[in-house]
Amino acid sequence: MTRGEKIKEWRRELGREWTQEKLAEALKKAGADVDRNWVAAVETDRMRKPFLSLEVQALARVFKKPMPQIFDELGAVGDSSASMVREGGSALLEVTAAMQSWVNVPIMGRAPAGEPREAFENFLGYYPAPGALVRGDAKRYIFVKAVGESMIGLQIRDGDNMLVHLQEEAADGDVVIAHVEGDGVTCKTFRVKKGVPSLEAANPAHKPLPLKPFRIVGKVIWRGG
Repeated sequence: MTRGEKIKEWRRELGREWTQEKLAEALKKAGADVDRNWVAAVETDRMRKPFLSLEVQALARVFKKPMPQIFDELGAVGDSSASMVREGGSALLEVTAAMQSWVNVPIMGRAPAGEPREAFENFLGYYPAPGALVRGDAKRYIFVKAVGESMIGLQIRDGDNMLVHLQEEAADGDVVIAHVEGDGVTCKTFRVKKGVPSLEAANPAHKPLPLKPFRIVGKVIWRGG
Protein backbone atom coordinates (compact mmCIF):
# COMPACT_ATOMS: atom_id res chain seq x y z
CA MET A 1 0.00 0.00 0.00
CA THR A 2 1.40 3.40 -0.97
CA ARG A 3 1.70 6.35 1.38
CA GLY A 4 -1.25 8.05 -0.29
CA GLU A 5 -3.42 4.94 -0.08
CA LYS A 6 -2.60 4.60 3.62
CA ILE A 7 -3.63 8.18 4.40
CA LYS A 8 -6.82 7.81 2.34
CA GLU A 9 -7.63 4.65 4.28
CA TRP A 10 -7.05 6.39 7.62
CA ARG A 11 -9.21 9.34 6.50
CA ARG A 12 -12.09 7.05 5.59
CA GLU A 13 -11.79 5.29 8.93
CA LEU A 14 -12.64 8.63 10.58
CA GLY A 15 -16.07 8.64 8.92
CA ARG A 16 -17.86 9.47 5.69
CA GLU A 17 -18.00 13.17 6.59
CA TRP A 18 -14.19 13.36 6.53
CA THR A 19 -13.56 14.89 3.12
CA GLN A 20 -10.13 15.96 1.93
CA GLU A 21 -11.08 19.52 2.84
CA LYS A 22 -12.08 18.55 6.38
CA LEU A 23 -8.85 16.60 6.83
CA ALA A 24 -6.83 19.59 5.64
CA GLU A 25 -8.62 21.85 8.13
CA ALA A 26 -7.94 19.39 10.97
CA LEU A 27 -4.26 19.09 10.03
CA LYS A 28 -3.92 22.87 9.90
CA LYS A 29 -5.43 23.20 13.38
CA ALA A 30 -2.95 20.56 14.54
CA GLY A 31 -0.01 22.67 13.40
CA ALA A 32 0.66 21.68 9.77
CA ASP A 33 0.74 24.35 7.05
CA VAL A 34 -1.35 22.42 4.50
CA ASP A 35 -4.53 22.82 2.45
CA ARG A 36 -6.96 20.64 0.52
CA ASN A 37 -4.66 20.58 -2.53
CA TRP A 38 -1.88 19.18 -0.33
CA VAL A 39 -4.15 16.37 0.88
CA ALA A 40 -5.25 15.59 -2.67
CA ALA A 41 -1.65 15.47 -3.88
CA VAL A 42 -0.63 13.17 -1.02
CA GLU A 43 -3.57 10.78 -1.46
CA THR A 44 -2.92 10.41 -5.19
CA ASP A 45 0.83 9.98 -4.60
CA ARG A 46 1.67 13.12 -6.58
CA MET A 47 3.45 14.46 -3.48
CA ARG A 48 6.90 12.94 -3.86
CA LYS A 49 8.83 14.86 -1.23
CA PRO A 50 9.06 13.55 2.35
CA PHE A 51 6.75 14.97 5.00
CA LEU A 52 7.97 17.78 7.21
CA SER A 53 8.11 17.10 10.93
CA LEU A 54 5.11 19.29 11.80
CA GLU A 55 3.11 17.47 9.13
CA VAL A 56 4.00 14.12 10.69
CA GLN A 57 3.03 15.35 14.14
CA ALA A 58 -0.27 16.72 12.82
CA LEU A 59 -1.06 13.41 11.09
CA ALA A 60 -0.38 11.54 14.34
CA ARG A 61 -2.67 13.89 16.25
CA VAL A 62 -5.57 13.85 13.77
CA PHE A 63 -5.50 10.11 13.11
CA LYS A 64 -4.82 9.39 16.82
CA LYS A 65 -1.88 7.14 16.05
CA PRO A 66 1.47 6.97 17.89
CA MET A 67 4.43 8.70 16.29
CA PRO A 68 6.38 5.44 15.75
CA GLN A 69 3.51 4.07 13.66
CA ILE A 70 3.41 7.23 11.55
CA PHE A 71 7.16 6.97 10.94
CA ASP A 72 7.01 3.25 10.17
CA GLU A 73 4.04 3.35 7.80
CA LEU A 74 4.56 6.69 6.04
CA GLY A 75 8.33 6.79 5.74
CA ALA A 76 10.93 9.48 6.33
CA VAL A 77 10.40 13.15 6.94
CA GLY A 78 12.20 15.83 5.08
CA ASP A 79 13.68 18.34 7.51
CA SER A 80 16.81 17.98 9.62
CA SER A 81 17.16 15.21 12.17
CA ALA A 82 16.94 17.65 15.07
CA SER A 83 15.39 21.06 14.44
CA MET A 84 14.27 23.82 16.76
CA VAL A 85 10.70 25.06 16.96
CA ARG A 86 10.93 28.65 18.10
CA GLU A 87 8.41 31.13 19.46
CA GLY A 88 9.67 34.44 20.81
CA GLY A 89 13.15 33.06 21.51
CA SER A 90 11.89 29.91 23.26
CA ALA A 91 12.63 26.51 21.82
CA LEU A 92 11.52 22.91 21.92
CA LEU A 93 13.71 20.21 20.44
CA GLU A 94 11.71 18.37 17.79
CA VAL A 95 12.82 15.03 16.40
CA THR A 96 12.22 14.45 12.73
CA ALA A 97 14.36 11.42 11.87
CA ALA A 98 12.26 8.51 10.70
CA MET A 99 14.76 5.68 10.85
CA GLN A 100 15.78 5.61 14.50
CA SER A 101 15.33 3.56 17.62
CA TRP A 102 12.55 4.22 20.10
CA VAL A 103 12.88 3.92 23.86
CA ASN A 104 9.99 3.36 26.24
CA VAL A 105 10.12 6.10 28.90
CA PRO A 106 7.80 6.14 31.93
CA ILE A 107 4.98 8.67 32.12
CA MET A 108 5.23 9.90 35.69
CA GLY A 109 2.42 12.42 36.08
CA ARG A 110 0.85 15.55 34.74
CA ALA A 111 2.20 19.09 34.49
CA PRO A 112 -0.41 21.80 34.11
CA ALA A 113 0.22 24.15 31.21
CA GLY A 114 -1.83 26.63 33.23
CA GLU A 115 -2.04 27.13 36.96
CA PRO A 116 0.59 25.17 38.95
CA ARG A 117 -0.57 21.95 40.52
CA GLU A 118 1.09 18.90 42.07
CA ALA A 119 2.31 16.24 39.66
CA PHE A 120 4.61 13.25 39.30
CA GLU A 121 2.97 11.17 42.01
CA ASN A 122 1.57 8.49 39.73
CA PHE A 123 3.09 6.12 37.20
CA LEU A 124 0.78 6.28 34.17
CA GLY A 125 2.48 3.80 31.85
CA TYR A 126 5.09 4.15 29.10
CA TYR A 127 5.39 6.23 25.93
CA PRO A 128 7.99 5.83 23.13
CA ALA A 129 10.72 8.47 22.93
CA PRO A 130 13.20 8.90 20.04
CA GLY A 131 16.34 7.04 21.02
CA ALA A 132 18.49 9.87 19.63
CA LEU A 133 17.28 12.10 22.46
CA VAL A 134 17.67 9.70 25.39
CA ARG A 135 21.35 10.08 26.07
CA GLY A 136 23.37 9.02 29.06
CA ASP A 137 21.44 7.82 32.08
CA ALA A 138 17.96 6.82 30.85
CA LYS A 139 16.65 7.21 34.39
CA ARG A 140 17.08 10.98 33.99
CA TYR A 141 14.20 11.06 31.48
CA ILE A 142 10.47 10.93 32.08
CA PHE A 143 7.33 11.83 30.20
CA VAL A 144 4.86 14.26 31.72
CA LYS A 145 1.38 14.93 30.35
CA ALA A 146 0.52 18.54 29.63
CA VAL A 147 -2.72 19.86 31.11
CA GLY A 148 -4.29 23.06 29.80
CA GLU A 149 -3.54 25.52 27.00
CA SER A 150 -1.10 28.07 28.43
CA MET A 151 1.74 26.77 26.21
CA ILE A 152 -0.29 26.54 23.00
CA GLY A 153 1.98 29.13 21.36
CA LEU A 154 4.71 26.49 21.38
CA GLN A 155 2.36 23.81 20.04
CA ILE A 156 2.08 22.15 23.47
CA ARG A 157 -1.53 21.10 23.80
CA ASP A 158 -3.64 19.56 26.50
CA GLY A 159 -2.82 15.85 26.73
CA ASP A 160 0.57 16.02 24.98
CA ASN A 161 3.31 13.76 26.35
CA MET A 162 6.35 15.94 27.04
CA LEU A 163 9.77 14.30 27.23
CA VAL A 164 11.59 15.84 30.20
CA HIS A 165 15.27 15.63 31.08
CA LEU A 166 15.47 15.87 34.87
CA GLN A 167 17.82 18.72 35.73
CA GLU A 168 17.95 21.65 38.14
CA GLU A 169 19.27 24.33 35.78
CA ALA A 170 17.95 25.93 32.62
CA ALA A 171 18.85 28.70 30.17
CA ASP A 172 16.73 31.71 29.32
CA GLY A 173 14.10 30.58 26.80
CA ASP A 174 14.08 26.90 27.79
CA VAL A 175 10.71 25.24 28.27
CA VAL A 176 10.80 23.71 31.72
CA ILE A 177 8.86 21.82 34.32
CA ALA A 178 9.10 23.85 37.51
CA HIS A 179 7.87 23.44 41.07
CA VAL A 180 6.39 26.69 42.35
CA GLU A 181 6.52 27.13 46.11
CA GLY A 182 3.08 26.70 47.62
CA ASP A 183 1.43 25.85 44.29
CA GLY A 184 3.01 22.79 42.73
CA VAL A 185 4.27 21.80 39.31
CA THR A 186 3.76 23.66 36.05
CA CYS A 187 5.10 23.75 32.48
CA LYS A 188 6.32 27.20 31.41
CA THR A 189 9.10 29.05 29.59
CA PHE A 190 12.02 29.95 31.86
CA ARG A 191 12.97 33.61 31.63
CA VAL A 192 15.71 35.72 33.21
CA LYS A 193 15.12 39.49 33.08
CA LYS A 194 17.57 41.83 34.79
CA GLY A 195 18.89 38.86 36.73
CA VAL A 196 15.45 37.87 38.02
CA PRO A 197 14.20 34.40 37.01
CA SER A 198 10.53 33.96 36.15
CA LEU A 199 8.10 31.62 34.42
CA GLU A 200 6.22 32.71 31.33
CA ALA A 201 3.21 31.26 29.48
CA ALA A 202 3.10 30.98 25.69
CA ASN A 203 -0.52 32.06 25.43
CA PRO A 204 -1.45 35.77 25.56
CA ALA A 205 -4.82 34.85 27.04
CA HIS A 206 -3.11 33.72 30.26
CA LYS A 207 -2.16 36.27 32.89
CA PRO A 208 1.49 36.32 34.03
CA LEU A 209 2.19 34.14 37.04
CA PRO A 210 2.82 36.05 40.27
CA LEU A 211 6.49 36.03 41.23
CA LYS A 212 7.03 33.22 43.72
CA PRO A 213 10.07 31.12 44.57
CA PHE A 214 10.38 28.11 42.27
CA ARG A 215 12.87 25.44 41.35
CA ILE A 216 13.55 23.78 38.02
CA VAL A 217 12.57 20.11 37.92
CA GLY A 218 13.52 19.40 34.32
CA LYS A 219 13.77 20.68 30.76
CA VAL A 220 11.23 19.75 28.08
CA ILE A 221 13.17 18.50 25.05
CA TRP A 222 10.44 16.93 22.91
CA ARG A 223 6.74 16.38 22.81
CA GLY A 224 4.77 13.47 21.44
CA GLY A 225 1.11 13.34 20.54
